[in-house]
Amino acid sequence: MLLLLIGTIILIIPVAARNFLIGGDTVLIASQGGINFYIGNNGQADGYTALLPGFGHTWQYSDAEFEAANDMGRQIGSVKPSEVSAYYYNKSYSYIFTKPFDFFKLMVKKLYLFWNYFEISNNNNLYFLTHYIGMSFIPLFLFAIISPLGLVGAILCFFKERRYWIFPIIIFGYMLTVIAFFVMGRFRIPVVPLLSIMAGFTIYEIYSNWLKRNYKRAIILSASTLLAGLYAWTNFYDNHDQSLAMANYSLGNMFMKKGDYHSARTQYEIAINEGHCVPNAYLNLGVISFYNSDTSSARSYFEEEINSCGPSSKAYNNLSMLARLSGEYSQAYSLADSAVVKFPNFKEAYINRILAAFAGYDTTMISQATGDFRYKFPDNPAARYYYGLYLMQTGEIEKAKDEFNYVLSACDKDIVSEYDLSEIYSASLPYGYNPAKIRGKSYYQLGLIAAHHGDFNLALEQFMQAVYLLPDDPDARVNLALAYDGIRDYHKAEAEFIKAIELDSSQAVYYYNYALTLGKIGDYGRTRLMLEKALQLKPDFAQAQRILAALQQHAD
Repeated sequence: MLLLLIGTIILIIPVAARNFLIGGDTVLIASQGGINFYIGNNGQADGYTALLPGFGHTWQYSDAEFEAANDMGRQIGSVKPSEVSAYYYNKSYSYIFTKPFDFFKLMVKKLYLFWNYFEISNNNNLYFLTHYIGMSFIPLFLFAIISPLGLVGAILCFFKERRYWIFPIIIFGYMLTVIAFFVMGRFRIPVVPLLSIMAGFTIYEIYSNWLKRNYKRAIILSASTLLAGLYAWTNFYDNHDQSLAMANYSLGNMFMKKGDYHSARTQYEIAINEGHCVPNAYLNLGVISFYNSDTSSARSYFEEEINSCGPSSKAYNNLSMLARLSGEYSQAYSLADSAVVKFPNFKEAYINRILAAFAGYDTTMISQATGDFRYKFPDNPAARYYYGLYLMQTGEIEKAKDEFNYVLSACDKDIVSEYDLSEIYSASLPYGYNPAKIRGKSYYQLGLIAAHHGDFNLALEQFMQAVYLLPDDPDARVNLALAYDGIRDYHKAEAEFIKAIELDSSQAVYYYNYALTLGKIGDYGRTRLMLEKALQLKPDFAQAQRILAALQQHAD
């Protein structure tokens, strides 16, 4: 036992040390204990659904953190993971001590669910998965046999020598750790091997007693097993959900991540046909339509997500994005605002609201949207970046610099500490929040400020960092070219102009600035050509007209 304890400590210490030294928190391994305990023990808990009250089926850790910070009167991001966990443990204890009878009924239900044959799933259905791993021929109700036989065998061990007690102690001890939280089929998998041994032991006891003509004991054991079977084979709480809607939805997600949108669409449609509300199924169908440039269908799917499953932060946000792309800036602002009001922790909605305000050139909306985001999430890099843009508009350049510099110092921490996988994955979406992009844009804005002050060496450094983080941003490359031009490194400037035009050949100003650099190195032939291309794109480009006329006069 001492060696086992030492081995366990050796495994845990590096993680605990990392949490303390780098994470700045005293957490042995993980900090979700309090949240999971509350999920299984609250006034709305059903004993098996992993649902955080008040946040729907698509809740994230950041929602729990947001609620804890608000109730504790703290700023978002200032609450440590261990404090979030402690907050939810305390909420659970409050429920347990104020409603002990309700808690007792809930524990009885979880005890029943633990021994019930039905495999409870959330996003992965065991019965569904067996069709894809070549095991559909195996009876799917094995736990209906293992459970009653194993339960009788475990109890029977207490009437044997003490060395056999280890089996029931582990089985019932582990059972208590599960029902203390909530019951899932996958949570009881670790105890199945021991229950299988106990099931074999029960069969042996019944058979051996029958052979020994000890019929009374054999009948008692058989009757006990039958009673345990009746207990395990019932559906008292009507929790045997046979729908495969969520399983098909999860399979659709796998296809979605692989880029197989056709197969993903098929699975989402199957899921919708099997269940009235399958959270995010219509949403993902909308995303697929958006990828296929079918914005009309995308809009319909996002609206249907709200109609079928109630308010959805991402559906509102995506509708806002579509409205903004179609030039309906007021509607885009209103839809993003709906998401913010109903889901005050959904940061992407704040960003979409800001983008709609900037696109509509509404200074009142810009001030309100950027100020609100920064006030609620003062440590969030995106909030600081967009507030910096607002300050640039109002001429408060030095304050704007402080905001952009904050982003550069905080953005790496944001990427590491982000817990919500959905936000990391959404970075690949056309409208997703990507911390690296925010950092690159901050370098870009600082470069513009340095160039405005005539400090081309500093501007060059900032634009180089911007291009490194945003290699496909033509504006960043053009401004890097202008910075090279400012320090008279014309050949490097030319190389950046060429890359920018390859990325976007529709901007007349790119050709115009490129022409100016070519003129400085005496290449008047290509200067004339670039000015002509600029005028093709923008015939009323007065500066380009004047310089081209001067070149023609000089040539004459």
